[in-house]
Amino acid sequence: MSLNQAQLLQFQESGFLLLEDALTDQDLDPIIDEYEAYIDWRAHQLLSEDKISQLYSHQPFEQRLVSICRENNEIYSELDIMYLRGKASFQFLKNPN
Repeated sequence: MSLNQAQLLQFQESGFLLLEDALTDQDLDPIIDEYEAYIDWRAHQLLSEDKISQLYSHQPFEQRLVSICRENNEIYSELDIMYLRGKASFQFLKNPN
């Protein structure tokens, strides 16, 4: 993917660029799967330590982390790429999109 002149100018002026539909579900699904697995593992730990009241496993990916963090926020910082370095995350860094 190449940026056009207007996009480059927008980035230089604002420091960010919003590219809609730049990534596909196929690009993101492996990362979501990786994060879902980690969140599920940590939710089980937090539940066993009585730090959350339930697993929230019935909730979709987009909502589950929010529900867990409302009760206990310690998992949130663990999801930073500096700490959670899975294979899918590294593969994503090489994504041509």
